[in-house]
Amino acid sequence: MTKCPSCRMVHEEVYQRCPKCDFGFTTLDSYYSFYNNVRRPVEAKLITDKAGILNSSERKMTKRTLISFAKRFPGLFFTVYLDSAKDHDEADSKSLWLINKARFTDLPETAHSQYGFMLYIDANKKAVAMSYGSGLDTHLRSKDTFSIIKASHPEFYRGRYYNAIKKTVHQTASHLAHKCPIIKIPSSKAQHFSF
Repeated sequence: MTKCPSCRMVHEEVYQRCPKCDFGFTTLDSYYSFYNNVRRPVEAKLITDKAGILNSSERKMTKRTLISFAKRFPGLFFTVYLDSAKDHDEADSKSLWLINKARFTDLPETAHSQYGFMLYIDANKKAVAMSYGSGLDTHLRSKDTFSIIKASHPEFYRGRYYNAIKKTVHQTASHLAHKCPIIKIPSSKAQHFSF
């Protein structure tokens, strides 16, 4: 089950383009390239704090949490992107675009491009979204990521971003350990996304 970030229609199957509104990644590519003046791949790290929300020690602790996640689940990775988006940006579509189009510069060697999570936090709009790579489509549903974020909502609401991120990562790890203990990941070397 997937949800179109444009019309919000929930589909039982994964489509290249939404059957209802004809949304596709080319739509997002042109949208974010135009409004954000992107002429080359957007670079991201395990933790990207464009909004300046976390202090230095919180960034270090968050990075340790994300590395620990990758060690616990070899082949998977978890990234956090804190942004002060423009008025027209939507958290769910930006998260989906970034997990699929950003060039990650510091992923663990075992990370596989289609098996990642992106927690996107928009500080201006107080919005949070979580997206995941296509390799996880058979293991997760939109309602799973919703329940993971819902558990962290009180921390986000209070502005305790480090605590919220940590709880979200732990909730994701718990969900993976209990609901999908076996995820078969191709053995090829890490493949990072790029345009």
